[in-house]
Formats: sequence, C-alpha cells, structure tokens
Amino acid sequence: MMMNRLILTALVTLLGAGTANASLSFQNGIKKQAVVIIPDTKKIVSIRGGAGPIEPVTAAKVVGAINIIQGAVCALSPKSNSEAYGLKEDDSPLTVKIMREAGLTVLFQGIIAYCLLFKGTSVNTAMGVASLLWSAESVKSLLDNDSETVGPSKVGSLSVLAFAGTCVYAGLT
Repeated sequence: MMMNRLILTALVTLLGAGTANASLSFQNGIKKQAVVIIPDTKKIVSIRGGAGPIEPVTAAKVVGAINIIQGAVCALSPKSNSEAYGLKEDDSPLTVKIMREAGLTVLFQGIIAYCLLFKGTSVNTAMGVASLLWSAESVKSLLDNDSETVGPSKVGSLSVLAFAGTCVYAGLT
C-alpha cells in the first residue's frame, strides 16, 4: 500500500505538477507574448499528502532518481538487463531493442523529474530536454537500418523523430 502511494505521489508530481500555458493569441491584430508557468512542485505534491511518513517531494525525488538509474542501465546495457530479469534465453535483436526502448522510456521520466524537482525548470524545458533521448534513438534506428531487421518501419522512426524533434525545439526555444 505504501509503495502504491509512493508511486502515485511521484506520478502526480511528474504528470500533474502544472501545465505550461504557452499560447499566442491575437487581439485587435496585436500578438501577445507566450506565458510559461513554472509550477510550485512542493505545493502540488503536498496536496495528496505524500507517501505516508515520507515527505512528498522527497518521495518524488527518490522515485525520479531510481528512474534515472534504472533507465540508464536498461538503455545502455539492454542484454545484461534482460538477463537480470530472466530473459537470457531470448537475446534476439528484437528483445534487445524492446529492452533498450523500455529503458529510454524510464530514463525519459527520470530526466523530467530531475528537471522539475532538482533544477526547477518549466515543464516545457523538461519535456524538451527529455525528448532529446527519443530524437537520438530515432536517428540511431534510421542509421542502423533497424527497419530491415527488427522494426519499426522507417516511417515509424521518422514519425517519432518528427514528434520528438518538435518537442525538443518547442521546449528549448
């Protein structure tokens, strides 16, 4: 029960910490500037009460750090990570790719948590920085010609690259 509450608190922190309001509107032909809101993370995670005796921000930071460590291990060494989970019999290129991308997903979440909780960046910046991972993975997939061996198709990799690249550009500019 306590672990579920810890995970829920971290999820609320990562996903519900606030949204960036980055909109441009025209009123009487005058363009208004975009507004970016940097959330007060401590206030937001305190709403749910935290994870039992653990302070909410501390719990979210711990889960974020665990995500960074686990995601990095899984993404950088997918074969050894597969063995750790008992998948040593199935070391096919597809299994390695799935394990690597699962690690990138977890690392993506950890980077967002790090940016929001430790650096106090906006949600846009956190998403932009984390999206660099998927941009790099898509380029790697295209250069290694993964569509011929394990997939996805080149259209899939290009789609992910277009989306992640847009997130990087929007978040870091």
